[in-house]
Amino acid sequence: MDIYIINAFVGKELLGNPAAICPVESFPNDSVMQGIAAQNNLPETAFIQHLAREHYHIRWFSPKKEVKLCGHATLAASEVIFNHLSPELESITFASLGGELTVEKNGDQMTLKGQIFV
Repeated sequence: MDIYIINAFVGKELLGNPAAICPVESFPNDSVMQGIAAQNNLPETAFIQHLAREHYHIRWFSPKKEVKLCGHATLAASEVIFNHLSPELESITFASLGGELTVEKNGDQMTLKGQIFV
């Protein structure tokens, strides 16, 4: 499994809010994802599953439990998608436990919008 470590909200290396991003073909069982998050020991580990062109499913795990919403890990996941997995995309829509989230790329900036149900 590939794991990317991304610092969100940062202007310099080794600053910001870190998240691990794990692209997966299908989600492993919850105990495996929880174990990976505990081992990463970062505020959040996000697992992203590609559904269709710009559509992904995202799940977030802290070292202790699954969480319903995490903005910085969503932006970190978008960074991975925009810069490593699908650089042709300008927008990504995530399905999540907390609602539908959309991230738009504007040059080197990203905007997060959502219909939140938390």
